[in-house]
Amino acid sequence: MSGTPMVKAEAVHKSFGRLEVLRGIDLEV
Repeated sequence: MSGTPMVKAEAVHKSFGRLEVLRGIDLEV
């Protein structure tokens, strides 16, 4: 963990999967 929050986000997306779509929409808005 030197400064790569993207890795954590990717892990969460892979863990949830469906929530990834909801998160994507949230980011788009």
